[in-house]
Amino acid sequence: MKENKSPIINLIARKTNKPFNKDLSQLILAILCENRKTIGVFKNMLVSDIRNIIVNSEEEIDLGKTREEQDLRVRIELYKLKNKGYVDFEYYKKDKYSVKSNIKGLEFCKTLALNLMVDFGIDITNIEIIEDEDFGKIEGITI
Repeated sequence: MKENKSPIINLIARKTNKPFNKDLSQLILAILCENRKTIGVFKNMLVSDIRNIIVNSEEEIDLGKTREEQDLRVRIELYKLKNKGYVDFEYYKKDKYSVKSNIKGLEFCKTLALNLMVDFGIDITNIEIIEDEDFGKIEGITI
């Protein structure tokens, strides 16, 4: 017998087949990769913590008006990133998980940041990505 899935799970499943929201994906990955000090070691975060950081940031990303809408949009984007192998979910209860990036996610975050610069008309031919504990600094620009 097949289990009935909730409408929210069905909605997430349908939306994860859509293209990335590049701005939201880049911001999520930047949050997950921020302050990493060792290659391959990334922090675990709860979806609610990621959502809070995004909502309280100066970025102009429309996640919706209610906490539920915001959580849903962040979760959808996280599942898109997970399906491509850019983040890992670490389950600590049956349906509860924390999220962390990985090396592939870090590289995708850098690519999205460079693409964003190109979109803003910034010449990136002489930009060097600095790899140190202050990930997120690109030639004096903090992402």
